[in-house]
Amino acid sequence: MPRIGKWRNSNKSAGVFAVTATVVAMVFVLGAVLMFLSKSFGFPSLDKHVYPGGTTVEGVDIGGMTPAEAKDALSGVENDFISSYSCTLRSPDSDEKKHVFTSEDYTVRTDIENVLESAEDGGSYSLSYVISAQSIKRCLLDIADDYEVQPQPYEIKFDKSFHPHGERFTLAEGSDGQELDIDSCVESIMRGETDIEAPITVTSNKGVIPSLPVLIGSYKTSFKGGALAAPNRVYNIKKAAEIINGSVVDAFKTFSCNDALGNRTEKAGWRLAPGITEGGADTEDQPGGGVCQVSSTLFNAVLYADMEIVERRSHSKQISYCEGGRDATIDSGSIDFVWKNTSSAPVYVFVWADEDAKELLCEIYGSPKTDYEIDIEAVLTEEIPPSEDEYILDETLSSNARVEDNPPITGYVYKTYRVYYKDGVEQSRELVAESHYNMHPRRFRVGRSYYKKLNATAAPISSPKPSKTPKPASSTPAAATQTPASPTNAPTSIPTAPPTPDTPSEAPETPPPSESSPPSPTEDVVEP
Repeated sequence: MPRIGKWRNSNKSAGVFAVTATVVAMVFVLGAVLMFLSKSFGFPSLDKHVYPGGTTVEGVDIGGMTPAEAKDALSGVENDFISSYSCTLRSPDSDEKKHVFTSEDYTVRTDIENVLESAEDGGSYSLSYVISAQSIKRCLLDIADDYEVQPQPYEIKFDKSFHPHGERFTLAEGSDGQELDIDSCVESIMRGETDIEAPITVTSNKGVIPSLPVLIGSYKTSFKGGALAAPNRVYNIKKAAEIINGSVVDAFKTFSCNDALGNRTEKAGWRLAPGITEGGADTEDQPGGGVCQVSSTLFNAVLYADMEIVERRSHSKQISYCEGGRDATIDSGSIDFVWKNTSSAPVYVFVWADEDAKELLCEIYGSPKTDYEIDIEAVLTEEIPPSEDEYILDETLSSNARVEDNPPITGYVYKTYRVYYKDGVEQSRELVAESHYNMHPRRFRVGRSYYKKLNATAAPISSPKPSKTPKPASSTPAAATQTPASPTNAPTSIPTAPPTPDTPSEAPETPPPSESSPPSPTEDVVEP
C-alpha cells in the first residue's frame, strides 16, 4: 500500500480531535459566562436546585440558594411568623366577651415547603399559617360554655298572696338558647381568618306549652268567737298558714305538715295557746296551740282534690271548727298529717287566714278533672254516752270541798267517705278515715270528809289517783274502692265546715270553780 495514503488518515483524526477540544472549551467558557451573568444580572441559572436571583420569601432574598440553604436562612423568619400568630373570636352580642388564641393554644405551622417549591420560578412570596383542625376543635370545646345559653322552657308562675279577684297563675314564655358552632369556627380559622365573629347556632327547645293549673280542691273553717279567736291562737294559725302557703308538691311526692312547720316551740316563735290534753278531758297552753285547725282545713281540701291520705289522726275529742270525722290533729315529732300527690303534674297549695271574716281558707290547684265530682261524707256510726260521775280524793282540798275537773263528754265514732259522682249519680265511695272521739265521765276532785260521805252512801267513787285516758290509735285509711278513671272539675265555691254549736271547741275555756255552802253529794264546792 502506498505510504501517502496512511498519512492522509492520520491527519483526519487529528483534525477531529482539534474540533472537539475547541467545542468543549467554548461550552465551558459559555457556562462560566452564563453563571457570571446569572449571579450579576439575574439571568436564569442552568442549575435547577438554585433559586433565581431576586427571589424573596417574607422579604428575605434566597436567590442563588439551594432549597436546603433557603429553608435554613428562613428558619428564624418562620419562627417569628408562628410566634406572631393571633386569632380573635368575638361574641356577636358583646364586644367584651372574646377569646384570643395564639400558637400556644393550638398547633400552628407554616406552608414554607410549598412556598419554596413555588419559588423555583423566582419572584416574591409570603408565608401562610397551617393549623391542625383537631387541635383547634379541642381548644374550642374548652371555651364553648362561654357562648352557651340554655333554652328556657315555658314556666308557670304563681302569686302566693291572696287576691280574691286576681289571677293565681301566669305563663312565662320560654326563650331560645344558643351554642357555639364549632365546625364553622374551625373552618374560618383554617382559612386563615384572624378576626372572627363567633358563629352561633340557635337552639329552640321551649318545650310543650303547659296548661295553667285549675282549682281542684278547697275548704274553709271558722275561728270566730270564744277560745277559737284567742289572739295567741290566731297568731299561730296565721304563722302556720304563711309557712304552708305557696307549697308546690311535685308529681307522686308527699307533703308532711310536721316537716313543713317544724317543731312548735316558743324558741321557734310559736305562742302559747290552748291545746287538748288528758285524752280530750282537759286543755293546757302549749306552743303552737291552734295549728291543728290548719292541718284539718288542709285535710278537707286534699280530700276534695282526690289526693291520697298517707297519715292522719283525729283529735281525742270532737272539735267545733270541723264536723266529726273531718279533722286532722298534729303534734311535733309524734302525730303528723301526710298526703301524697297522686297526679302526674305538680299541685299548688294556698292557705291564708282572713282575719276580717275570721276564716281559714285552703285551695289546691292542679291538672283539671273532667269526668267526675267528689263529695265528702262523715257518717256517725256510734255514740258513746258518758259513764257515771267519778270522784277523786284530793288531800289538798278542804275536807268538804268538791271541784269539777271536767264536764261529761260524749264519745263518737265516725267513718269518713270520699264519694264519686258522675252526672249526679254516685259511682263509688272510698273509706278514707275512721275517727274515734273519747267518752269522758264528769270528774270531781273531793276532800276527805266528802270522800267518806260518798263511801257511806255507796256512791260511785273512782280510784284515789286520777288516771289519764290514753289517746286513740291512729286511724288508717282503708283501701280505695274503684274510682272513675278520669277526674272532674273541682267545686267552684269553698266548702265550709258546718257549725257544731253543742260540740266543745279544740280549746274550751274552763270556767273557774265557784264557792258554795257546806258540802252535799250534789253540790260543787271549792276550797275556801
